[in-house]
Amino acid sequence: MKNCILLLFMVGWSVMADIPGFDGYFTLSSGPYKVEITGKNRFCIRKIVYDGSELGNDHGFYGTILATAPAKFIGSGHKEGGEEKVVAFSVKVDGKPVKYESGGEISGNLIEYSKISMLDNLKVFVSVVIDRNGIRLDKHFEAVASQDIYSFYIFQFCFTEKSTEWMIGRPDGTTAAGVFNSDDGWHLRSERNLLWFSQYVPSSRKGILGYFISYFPGQGSYMLWDKKVYHKFYFSAKLPKSVEKGMQSRHYSLFLKGFGAEPAEWKNKSKAIAAELVKAYPLPKPPETTRHNFDNLPGKVFELKGNGGFVCSKFPVYLKPDKDYRISFRIKKAPEVSKSPSDNYLIVGQYDKTRKFQVFGSFAARVPHDGGWHELKQSFRSPAVITDCSVYLYNKKTKASIWLDDLVISEQ
Repeated sequence: MKNCILLLFMVGWSVMADIPGFDGYFTLSSGPYKVEITGKNRFCIRKIVYDGSELGNDHGFYGTILATAPAKFIGSGHKEGGEEKVVAFSVKVDGKPVKYESGGEISGNLIEYSKISMLDNLKVFVSVVIDRNGIRLDKHFEAVASQDIYSFYIFQFCFTEKSTEWMIGRPDGTTAAGVFNSDDGWHLRSERNLLWFSQYVPSSRKGILGYFISYFPGQGSYMLWDKKVYHKFYFSAKLPKSVEKGMQSRHYSLFLKGFGAEPAEWKNKSKAIAAELVKAYPLPKPPETTRHNFDNLPGKVFELKGNGGFVCSKFPVYLKPDKDYRISFRIKKAPEVSKSPSDNYLIVGQYDKTRKFQVFGSFAARVPHDGGWHELKQSFRSPAVITDCSVYLYNKKTKASIWLDDLVISEQ
C-alpha cells in the first residue's frame, strides 16, 4: 500500500503545474551560515554567507544547468535553450514544514529545502541541508523522455571576487594551488580526478571548501572561471550525448564548509578539513571486476567505424596498484580493415602525472580480419601508481569497422 501511495505521489508531481517564482529572495539561516534563495531564478541559491563574510556573491547563476546544444542553456536564470519549470519546492525547519516569502528569513538548527524541476525532458531532484556544520547538496535526475545532452552542470557556485587563491585535492592525496587574477581566465580544465576544492578571502580571513561526498573515478570535469565579478566553480557530469526515457542518474552529493584562518595557514586548514571529510565519507574502493557489455547500444555491441585516418575510443577501468589482472573480450574485424598489426588493436593504459602515456598490456593486434567474432583471454599487471586507467580501442587507416563486446577486467 505504501508503495502505491508513493507511486501516486510521484505521478502527481509529474503532472503538477509550474510553481511561479518572484523577483525577490528569502534567507535560510543556521549557525554561522546564511543562504539566500532567489525566486526569480527558479528557487536557486543567490548568495552564501559564512560567519558574516560573503563567500558566494549574487553576481551570477547557481543551480543546475543543462545545455542541449552549444550555448542552449536551461536552468536557473538561463533561458537560451528553454526555461526551467519548478514543479515542487518546500522548506523544513527542524523537521517541520514552514512557509517562505520574499524578504523573509527562516532560522533553525537544521534547515532542509527540496526542489523538483524539469530541464527539458530531465526531471531534476534537489535536496539541500543547512546546519551549523555546513551545507550539503544532493542531486539526481531521471529522463521522462529521450534527451540530448551537450553539457550538464550539476554544481556551480559564484564565489566572491575577493578570493585571491584557490586549492584542490585529488583522491590520491596530492594537491595543487593557484592564484586568481580576475582576468577572464580558466583553471582546472586539465584536472581529471578532483575530490575537493577551496578558495580563500584574505580580507575577511575566511575561506570555503567543497568536498565531493559522492566521489567516483571519472565523475566529470571541473572549471574555475576567473572573472572580475566572481571566481566561479563548475562541475560538469560525465554523461552520454543522449539518454533514453527512463534513465536514472547517479546521486551527486557535495558538502560546502566555511572556515576561518590566517593567510599563512589557510592551505593547512583546507587539508585538515578535507582529511576529516575523507574519514566521514571514505573514498570508494576500486571494484574487483570492471564490465562493459554495451547492452545499451544498437546491436548490443560497440562499433568503432574508421574514418580513413585515426580513430580511438576509450572505456574506463578501475584498477588497484601492483595487481595482476585478467582481461577477456570478443572482437570482430571487417575484412576491409588495415592489415597492419599496429592499426587495429586494444591496449590497457593511462597517462601518468607528467602526461606521459603508460601501456600495461596490448592485445588483439593479430586477430584475423575475417568478419567473425574472436574471443581473447590474457593477463597484465597494473603499475605501482594509478592515475586514470582506461581500455583504448584503435582503428587506423581504414573506413571499415571493428566491433567489441563482453569486455571484462578482473583481479586475479
